[in-house]
Amino acid sequence: LQKHMNAVKATSKSLSGKDYQKQVDSPDFVVMFVPVESAFHLAIKQSPTLFEDALKDNVLIASPITLIALLKTIAYGWRQEKVAQSAKKISDVGKLLYERINTFIDKFEKIGRGIQTASRAYDDSIGTLEGQIMSRSKNLESLGVGLGKDTEEKKIEPLDYTPRQIGRAETGTNED
Repeated sequence: LQKHMNAVKATSKSLSGKDYQKQVDSPDFVVMFVPVESAFHLAIKQSPTLFEDALKDNVLIASPITLIALLKTIAYGWRQEKVAQSAKKISDVGKLLYERINTFIDKFEKIGRGIQTASRAYDDSIGTLEGQIMSRSKNLESLGVGLGKDTEEKKIEPLDYTPRQIGRAETGTNED
């Protein structure tokens, strides 16, 4: 029993000295697998502090039962890490989409302002046509200048159009 316990301690010290965790991205400990459950228990029975002493040296002594539990815990941790990475990617894509939607809305609002400006210019031009140009053409007709066409019959209607406003996501408005 003493020889077995000394062999377990020696293997633990040897693993501790190799610093595997510094060579690869890994936890701060090395797992030392004892493949026979009864051999693990005999070593612990012979030296009750064996497990804690090995942990101080960053070595986790594992029997088949504890190794299975450890591996399941590691698998669970990896799944959680993958879920966290997916959530981060979804969050990043969502933020980018939100920014792009706002950029698109800004451009659409600019188009709307352009339509309003064009509509006002159109209406102002009709006012100029009716108030200044058509009245002058009537003066020419009254002086006997024949224009060949009756300008009175042509009437251009003002647009009187206001583009629909865009509801922004952050304000919570959604106009139809």
